[in-house]
Amino acid sequence: GNQSFADGDYEAADRHYSSAIALDPSQHALFSNRAAARLKLGNPQDALADANEAIKLKPDWVKGYHRRALAQKDLGDFTGSFETYCVAQEACSNDAWLEREARRCQKEMWKAHKENPVPGKDEMVAIFKYLEGTWDRLSTLAYFWNASTPEERKIIFGQFLVIMAAGGTPANIDDYELSQMVALPTENYEEASKFPIAVFMDFYNGLAPDDKLDVFEKLWVATSDAEKKIIYKDLQFFFLQPIQERQLGEGGDDRSEDEDDDKTEPAAAE
Repeated sequence: GNQSFADGDYEAADRHYSSAIALDPSQHALFSNRAAARLKLGNPQDALADANEAIKLKPDWVKGYHRRALAQKDLGDFTGSFETYCVAQEACSNDAWLEREARRCQKEMWKAHKENPVPGKDEMVAIFKYLEGTWDRLSTLAYFWNASTPEERKIIFGQFLVIMAAGGTPANIDDYELSQMVALPTENYEEASKFPIAVFMDFYNGLAPDDKLDVFEKLWVATSDAEKKIIYKDLQFFFLQPIQERQLGEGGDDRSEDEDDDKTEPAAAE
């Protein structure tokens, strides 16, 4: 099998490796080598199955992960390919080659995410998780918010009120008018993407209102604790604080100057 592979006769290599596997299916290298041959033959689905079997037989062998990642990429699963390299770095002895492959795959993943249509909600969450940084994630949320109708924003914001209450009594969404469901000034986010990513917006704009809410809830879960704090701050500044000030104005403003000094502006307003 190895000689056929070296000679570029991948069909013969596949046959030889298959014969060897039939004699001894416990050899991880045989499955990994057949995966390599099947990748050369343009058969990534069977290559993926072989790579998975190689990993099952020897979970700390880097070639099994490498060939699984290549098969996933050939199948269009760039996120899965990068995740495989991340798992390999945990399971195998990390080295410079593996780190380079992971970085290369990450760049390919970022490029693919910005060019290829988003297949569904779960895929959008996976893409969101692996965006290049905090500001790309926050700006994506802001662009989705801005693409929503005032009615949709109110539904989404109502769920955020429940989340921010952290098990307590949430603020009443009925206290908010549609006119208060304003767009966010995304141009002020530091280091954020200045333009929405077209394939993300095509995906979001094609969703029904209930699915948009579901996407927001899932993306919220995917944000880090630090990102959640920034979102809290923006929600407080743009939505909660104005209505609190209006209510105080209607009932008489008895705040101290110190309370005024405690107000902080959000990242989007800096």
